[in-house]
Amino acid sequence: MRLGHRLQQLVNMIEHDYSIIWDTCCDHGLLGAELLNQNKQGKRPNLHTVYFVDIQADIMASTQQKLETFYPNVSSDSLHVANWQTLCSSVEDIPLVTTSSRQLIVIAGVGGDLMSHFVNILNNKFALTNVELLLCPVRHTHELRETLKQCNFGVISEKLIVENQRFYECLHVAKTSSELSTSPITIVGEQLWQSSYTELQRGETTRQDKVRYCQQMIKHFKAASANPNQSSLAQSLLTTYQGVLTELHTQSQT
Repeated sequence: MRLGHRLQQLVNMIEHDYSIIWDTCCDHGLLGAELLNQNKQGKRPNLHTVYFVDIQADIMASTQQKLETFYPNVSSDSLHVANWQTLCSSVEDIPLVTTSSRQLIVIAGVGGDLMSHFVNILNNKFALTNVELLLCPVRHTHELRETLKQCNFGVISEKLIVENQRFYECLHVAKTSSELSTSPITIVGEQLWQSSYTELQRGETTRQDKVRYCQQMIKHFKAASANPNQSSLAQSLLTTYQGVLTELHTQSQT
């Protein structure tokens, strides 16, 4: 099955050839299956195992059946051929493997509040020094960003994705104590608003898309700032987004 635009962009953000990738909240496993396809094509020769994780037993049973049909596991001695494993589990209970090579945990399709909970639990249970996170929350991105800052994560890359008129912020993060080059996580993002030549060539998010998303956030936080229980944070975010919008308009004129 062909990937939708959002999942394809997430796959495109997985640039390193990881040995282990966890496709959590995987639904029907389309992202993980694409990684197995790329391994078959020789694009990810060092990929050893893809873990498909979802808490819904019926979804995992269906995914297991499809994987057995299209991606039969092979001997572990087979070089450059990835295997897979399904786990009916919550993200917070995944049995992270201790290894010196880099691992990636992908969490997508759930709210930023639940994602924040997962990040906190994993951060408390594991050192995560060789583990990176690729996150694509449905909403509550500001809460997630604050959690990541508190847990000492930094940004490797971040991207705005548009699918079916909905906006998604995607963050690829790692511990600031790791050997990787990271940037500080900010409450509304930095790289998120930059349009690279590659991004435009691939037909990904345009500057106009980013303007629309920024305007949407401004409208939301204008309304939220009228709520006495949210006014302080909402006003701060409103001011920040207004500054981003001004910068986007300035960029369009140069």
